[in-house]
Formats: sequence, C-alpha cells, structure tokens
Amino acid sequence: MVTSRLRPLDVKLIFEDRPYHLGETVRFTVELHANRDADIREGRVALVCDMRYTEVTTALPRYGSRAGGVVVPVQSTEEHEESDIVESVMFITATQLRSGRTVTYNSGLDIPTELPESVSGSSGRTRATMEWTLVASFDVAGARDVNVSHPINVQAMPRENVDDSTGGKLTPEQRRDNARKAAQDRWKKARGRD
Repeated sequence: MVTSRLRPLDVKLIFEDRPYHLGETVRFTVELHANRDADIREGRVALVCDMRYTEVTTALPRYGSRAGGVVVPVQSTEEHEESDIVESVMFITATQLRSGRTVTYNSGLDIPTELPESVSGSSGRTRATMEWTLVASFDVAGARDVNVSHPINVQAMPRENVDDSTGGKLTPEQRRDNARKAAQDRWKKARGRD
C-alpha cells in the first residue's frame, strides 16, 4: 500500500447527529490514524457559523438621473457572506504518532448561549441565514495541515425554550412570549437590575 506524504493523517470526527441548542455542549470523538510518522503541533475542533444576508442600500445618483425634474434614488442590492469561529477547543499539542498507529481523543465544545451579533436584520438588511459546521484541524510539522469538517444542526434558540411535551415544537405564541421574556431579561441585565 502506498501512502501519501501530502496527507499524513486520516481523521474521523464523530458526534451525535441531532439538533443542538444554544448553550449545549457537543461531545465528540476524534480518531486519528497515522499514514506515516507525524509530529502534530496542535489539534483543535472549532464550531464555525457561515452567515449569508442581503443588504439593500439607497443612494441619490451623482449625475442627473431625473424623472420629470425629480431626482430618483437608486437602490443597490449586495449579497454578503461571513464566516465566524464562534467556539474552539484545543485537545492535542506536541504529539508524535508513529506510522500505522490509531489514537482516539474525546472532548467537548460549548455552543455559545447567544447568536453572533451580525445575524440580526435591520431596515436595510435581511436576517442572516446560518449554516453551522464542526471543523477538526491539525497543524502537522513538515506536511500539509489536515482539516475535516461536518455540518451540525444548531437551533437558534436555547434548550430551555424547547417544549418537550409538544415534541420540541413551540407554538408561535410561545415563541413570541419566550423571545419577549428573553429580551426583557437582557434589558434588565444591561441596566444592572438583576
């Protein structure tokens, strides 16, 4: 069997494939198999949020675009994509693996309790759509770094806002009440009125 010097490790990232909620911990297992002797400087798993949104801007034209003597504003639409590492955990440093050896690491990663600030919409911008990914990356000395990624289902609400008696589905009224209560709690905390 011929092994590639370009890919010193085979990596498996294993975690429970289910919906996760803000504030939960994702437990994962990373299985590494060395295709050749490898010096791993660092290994980490990160939770990445890819956001897409549309921004609409309105401006007056620089040169007379007039319709019947009236200046007509010009609207432009831009699509934006952002990628944020919202959480990361390092679970391996300065480790040597011998060719043919397989090792397993177990760890966990906390999902933040709040969404990134740039998710919310505004009058000129749509609310961002989000795709979440777990990314395992390894800095390997003298070889190409190794990255493995898997999509993960992160729900945009804390676990306590999920009603288990209805199979995890809240009515629109319950979601609205929970959002109102959460906003009031954040407002009280910001004003120092716990």
